[in-house]
Amino acid sequence: MKPLALITCIAALGGAAILWSSLPMAQTAPDDGMAPAQLSLTVPPHDDPLTVEVITGALPNGAELILVAPDGRIVGGVAFFGQLNPADEQYHQILLPRDALMEGETTLTGIVKTPEGDRPAGPDDLRGIRLLDQP
Repeated sequence: MKPLALITCIAALGGAAILWSSLPMAQTAPDDGMAPAQLSLTVPPHDDPLTVEVITGALPNGAELILVAPDGRIVGGVAFFGQLNPADEQYHQILLPRDALMEGETTLTGIVKTPEGDRPAGPDDLRGIRLLDQP
């Protein structure tokens, strides 16, 4: 390879590296050390689907709050649209399939999904959960 061709090739690669480093990359939510909101629920023996009421705070417009069982399965979720007062609580009813929750004490974890990425739900996001129908 001629010296001029080698210099041109190196310069082109250097320019491509600069261009690549300036492209926007997907960002993950910052880890602020906050533990995800986890709420316990006592599930009685049941043969039918269960209805739970999820109490949430205000989340960003278009955000979704996902409930995850201890085994990692998504068992339900609620979506948010519009502007909410941060001090207000929202009440959502979710019908869970019969096999979504095991009998006994169960802990559900919240995940907030936004267009910017997923993050653990904090205590202001997921404020409470209760079983509405008792078998």
